[in-house]
Amino acid sequence: MEGYLATHPDDAYVCAKLGALYNEMGEVVKGTALLERGLQVLTDSAQAAEENAPILYELHYHLGIAHSRSQNLVKAEGHYRTATQQPILNRLKVGAYNNLGGLLKAKGDLSGARMNYEIVTKIDPNLAIGHYNLGMTLKAMGVMLDAIDHYRQAIALNPTYAEAYQNLGVTLLKVGSVLESLDVFN
Repeated sequence: MEGYLATHPDDAYVCAKLGALYNEMGEVVKGTALLERGLQVLTDSAQAAEENAPILYELHYHLGIAHSRSQNLVKAEGHYRTATQQPILNRLKVGAYNNLGGLLKAKGDLSGARMNYEIVTKIDPNLAIGHYNLGMTLKAMGVMLDAIDHYRQAIALNPTYAEAYQNLGVTLLKVGSVLESLDVFN
């Protein structure tokens, strides 16, 4: 990819893929620079936005990840939000919604986190981590019975999901279901 990029420096798709790889390898500065270059190429391009929507999604999604790792949460949130607004299939946007939910939860915006995790579970009701994350957010909001339901859904989808069992057990204990809690912990 590096060789191809050297001869095609304005290929936004390659910038997106290689930038994401650099970020995964821990080379966040290098990866971010490539992702931003790809974004600039598309911004300067006269091509229709819908034609570039999948690439724009990837660029914004991976810039969200990069900025999250660099603790620039304002930029990360902006990129995740822009990623979710791209006119592509919702199923392809699950990662951005999930990451945005995590970012919002971490900064204390539980309503925003809940909304994003609900979108995740609506788009893909079979995604265990979506139900788990929604359960965690609901528990933080004090909506214990709904949290319990989502932990149970996560476990039904992934019977070896230890964190879901642990949080289900804790939440059951908090609502006074001691025996059921002990069963879950076992």
